[in-house]
Amino acid sequence: MKKLLLALALFPLLNSTLRAELWLPALFSDGMIVQREKPFVLWGKDTPGTKITVTLAGTSGSTAVTEQGTWKITLPVQSFTGSQTLIIQGSETREIQDVLLGEVWIASGQSNMEYSLRAIKADPKDLTENADRPIRFFKVKRNASADPVEDVSGSWGKPNNRVSAVAFYFAQSLYGELDVPVGIIQSGWSGSPIRGWIPFEILETLPPANYVVKKHHAFLKLDPSSEEFTQTNESYKPHGRPGYLYNGMIHPIAGYAAKGIIWYQGESDVGKPYGYTVFCQAMLKAWREAWQDPTLGFFPVQLAGYRDMQTTPSEGGTLPSMREAQIAILSMPYTGAASAADVGEADNIHPVNKRPVGHRLATSALHVMYGRQDLPAGSPRFDTLQIEGSEVTLTLKDIGKGLKLEPNGAHSGFALKAEDGDWQWAEVKSLNENQVVIHSDAVENPVQVRYGWARNPCLSIFSEEGFPLLPFRTDDKPYRDAK
Repeated sequence: MKKLLLALALFPLLNSTLRAELWLPALFSDGMIVQREKPFVLWGKDTPGTKITVTLAGTSGSTAVTEQGTWKITLPVQSFTGSQTLIIQGSETREIQDVLLGEVWIASGQSNMEYSLRAIKADPKDLTENADRPIRFFKVKRNASADPVEDVSGSWGKPNNRVSAVAFYFAQSLYGELDVPVGIIQSGWSGSPIRGWIPFEILETLPPANYVVKKHHAFLKLDPSSEEFTQTNESYKPHGRPGYLYNGMIHPIAGYAAKGIIWYQGESDVGKPYGYTVFCQAMLKAWREAWQDPTLGFFPVQLAGYRDMQTTPSEGGTLPSMREAQIAILSMPYTGAASAADVGEADNIHPVNKRPVGHRLATSALHVMYGRQDLPAGSPRFDTLQIEGSEVTLTLKDIGKGLKLEPNGAHSGFALKAEDGDWQWAEVKSLNENQVVIHSDAVENPVQVRYGWARNPCLSIFSEEGFPLLPFRTDDKPYRDAK
């Protein structure tokens, strides 16, 4: 009799454990921003066979939960204004309050993307003066995972001093031009190499990743009870393992409609510029496939100046090559870039002047993704050159409203080289519309040009909007990745 009573007492508990309930990813929660001009895709879980109905601003969709307990509904492009309530009906009814329609961007990368308003000691007015603006952040909690996970931890809310400074100033500039709500999904990890953000099965196909892939396979073969595993596990940090950050922080948010990605990363990969070009392009392709959106924008930040200001015409090291590798992504559609080369600090890998970086990202995004032809596509870029005697005429593109000479450092940043000579400083002789004429008394017959080719470069050419000419080289010296 006692056993029967105990079984009866436990029955409701067991029943509730076995019964599936309506489950939604954390992104679908109060205060969420829905991307404009794209279908609104929702997904979740519930009891198999249950009818799910989703309603938002007069539009609705229904489906039945699969045998695996999952469901997915796509609502048409939304056009509502003001705050709305999203209703999901299944085995229970959920109401998500204060839903806004606007622009959604993913902000990802490493420490310079994570670096907060608090860390840069931002003026408190930056937040208070924007308190009434519909700018919201969803900050993804760090999670490195060996396998893809289904959800992230986080919640929507107004920006505070712990959100990404770059992403905040990006959102501020975007709102100032578009006058629509802006949502930022912040998903970054300090010190993370790019390999952590790429699906492992993709990395296995890329030759520059051979060493990384072999190392990881060797790690997976270790006996978890061995001393070797313990030691390796301590030094082989989870956020540096290939694919782990994609699995834990990108895979679960993929599919949540967004306009694009802003990306500030590269310090952890500065020794491998060739590999970085390959990895970055593969990562963007993988993310676009995960979102099933080939128009997902991508806007990286070219690494900031670091260490002592440039004193030689052309420095060695890999940081200049890394900047070149970072903007190789511009060969792909729906991309742009912002440079931080002129706002770095000699003794700080995390320069505090994040406002111009966010503004430059927003300006490039507005031009590329929103058709704002009245705004520059980004920083001026090298296009072609013409050599006549000892003078070199450089033609630039993406010059915005025009060019100006504004030295940042003791030199112009330009260097010339003869066929068999050394790099020599060059001077700017003239600046006319989209052309720069340079010359060096030390180079009679120049054949190659470099500009800003240093860790902390001297720069002198800016657009009228204050965007620096991107460092470049016209020689084709190959990359040399460190092992």
